[in-house]
Amino acid sequence: MTCNTDIMEKNNSLKSDNLHTVLFVSRNKDNDRLPGFKPRTRAQLKQFDLYTPDGLQLLSDETIGEQVQQEFTEFMWRGVLGEMARIYVSINPRDPEKTRFDLIRRLLPPQPVSLPKLGGLAASTASKPENRSGNRWLLDWDAEQVDPDFLQLLVSLGLHPICRSTPHGWAIIVEHGFDTRLIDRSLPVTVKKDGMLCVGWGIRKN
Repeated sequence: MTCNTDIMEKNNSLKSDNLHTVLFVSRNKDNDRLPGFKPRTRAQLKQFDLYTPDGLQLLSDETIGEQVQQEFTEFMWRGVLGEMARIYVSINPRDPEKTRFDLIRRLLPPQPVSLPKLGGLAASTASKPENRSGNRWLLDWDAEQVDPDFLQLLVSLGLHPICRSTPHGWAIIVEHGFDTRLIDRSLPVTVKKDGMLCVGWGIRKN
C-alpha cells in the first residue's frame, strides 16, 4: 500500500474553498536545549489550493508561495541561533462567510481589539472547528514507517489516505471521519479532527 506524498502549489484565485490558516511556530519540543529560547507563534490567513481537483492528492509545489516563504524566513531570523521553526497549514479550508460573521461578533464591545492584532484574531477565528469548510481528519503517525495494515484498514473503509512526512513521523490525511474504535490502541497514531499539516520547517543557522 502506497501513499500520495506530494504537497502543494500556489494559486492566486479567490475561490471560497481555498482559504487556509497558516501557522508559523517555534516549539519547546524542538528547542528545549537552546539557551535564551522562547516559544513563538504567528498565525495568518492565506488563499491557495492545497489539493488536486479530485481531492485525492496534495499538490506538487513544495512551498505555499513566495510571500509566505519570505515571511517564514523572517520569522526564523527573529529566533535564536539554532532555533527550529515549522510551517503548518489547516487541512480543511476555512469558510469565509462563517469566519466573517464570527469575527464581526468578536469585534463587538465590550471587548475592544487592538488593530495590529486583527490579522491574528481573524486567523484564530477561522481556525475554530465550526468555521471549517470540509471534514478531513489528520492522523498523526509517530514512527519512521507507516504500518501497511493500517493503511489497508483506511482503504477498506472507502478512504483515500494521503501521507506526508514530518520531522518526527508521518501525517496521514483522510477525506472524512470514521469509527476510531477500529484503530488498534497499540499503534502510534493520534486522531486530529480538522488538524494542521506540517508542510515545512527550517533552522536558523547564522
